[in-house]
Formats: sequence, C-alpha cells, structure tokens
Amino acid sequence: MSRHRLILLIAFVAFIALGMPKAAFGVAWPSMAIDLSAPLADLGLFVAIHTGAYFVASVVSGRLSHRIGNGAMLTAAAWALTLGLAGYAVAPNRVGLAVAAVVLGLGGGLLDAGINAKTAASLSIVPLVVVAWADGVIQPQERKAILQGADEAGMTKGDAAYQLLQTWLDEKPEDSLFIAWKEYIQALAKQVNTETLQGLKDNITARIHKIAKAAGGVLGIHKVDVSEKQAMKEIESAFDVD
Repeated sequence: MSRHRLILLIAFVAFIALGMPKAAFGVAWPSMAIDLSAPLADLGLFVAIHTGAYFVASVVSGRLSHRIGNGAMLTAAAWALTLGLAGYAVAPNRVGLAVAAVVLGLGGGLLDAGINAKTAASLSIVPLVVVAWADGVIQPQERKAILQGADEAGMTKGDAAYQLLQTWLDEKPEDSLFIAWKEYIQALAKQVNTETLQGLKDNITARIHKIAKAAGGVLGIHKVDVSEKQAMKEIESAFDVD
C-alpha cells in the first residue's frame, strides 16, 4: 500500500473513531446507569454536555490551529479523545462522567475540525501539483502560484502538510498520489449534493487553469502545454459521477 493510500485509510478510520463513542455510549448507558445509580433519563444530559463541548472546540479550532499548528492541535485532540474514553470507562460517579464527556467532546471537535481543514486543503492543492508537474518540470511562476494557493487554503509553513507540499514541489510525487486523489473525489461525489460538488469542481478548475498559465508563453502570451491540458482533463473528469 502506498503512503498516500495509507493516509486516506487513516483519515477514514479517524472519522469512524469519531462516531463510535457516541453510538457506543447510547448502547452502554443502561448498564452504566445501574453502576452509577443514575436514572436512564440522564443520557440526554451527558449527550448535551458532550455536544456543547464539541461545539466550543469547533469554534475555537481555527484560532488554536493558527497559534500552535494543526499537527499539535490534532495531537492534543487525540490525547483528549483517549482520556475522555478512559474517563467513560472508569468514572466513579455522574460528576466524573460529565468531566469525561467534556474532555471527549473537546477532543472530538478539535479532531474533526483539524482533519476536515487539512482534507479541504489537500483537495485543492493536489491537482495544482499534478498540473504543474505534467510537463516534467515546475516553473518558478508555477511554484509561486501553488504556494499562494496553499496559503489561501489555510496551510502554514509550520504544518506537516505544508512541508509535504514542499517535497512535492522539489521532487515529482508518485502517480499514486493522483490516483488516490481521484478515488477520494469519486467517493466524495457520491456523498455530497450536486451544488457542493460543482462548487468544489469550479474552484479547483479555476486554480489549475491559473497554474497551467502561470509559466506563460512566447512574448508573454499564455500558453498551456499539451500534457498540462491532458492532466486538467483528467482532473475535471474525476468529478463526473455515473
């Protein structure tokens, strides 16, 4: 399995992990309520506490990511999820369970926001890299345009994703990156509505055309290489759903 497919698999498992605690808690609550001598109706209270913490974390995730970096935020979120789940398992009373619900909600909100932010950034950046490398070399103007696109997508120089992008610009990535991106887009196309998919396609199409024209042509006339045209055609066709 290539590194790019492995990253997609990890992201997929992460989203499953985000949903499992909420589903499992509802199933386990009847027996937990007996152990804690709590009424069954308290389930709604703990779900509300978890949801409230999740909402707060989602709201502050942008500023937190900007301050400490997305990688550090995701690490903190993973630890919070671990501690929250452990708290669910060993909480001696309702107060302890409420604290665990807060920690779990904060961790889930940060992790969800962080993964979604980087997924969105990758969705917009990978096609730019593919088009830029289509003719076998990245021109300085293309490199500048891609880094500008990364900045617009919310990537910062301290992020692991930004560093990975730098390696893609220094050395052409494997074809498996583009294959993984197309597979992700095709799977996404079956999950979102037509307007959302079209909006994403229009955004990416505009960006790749900008990259293709960034190097310019003779006497400053914009000129798109045949190989770049083919790459753009493949990118746009990835959004077609049978």
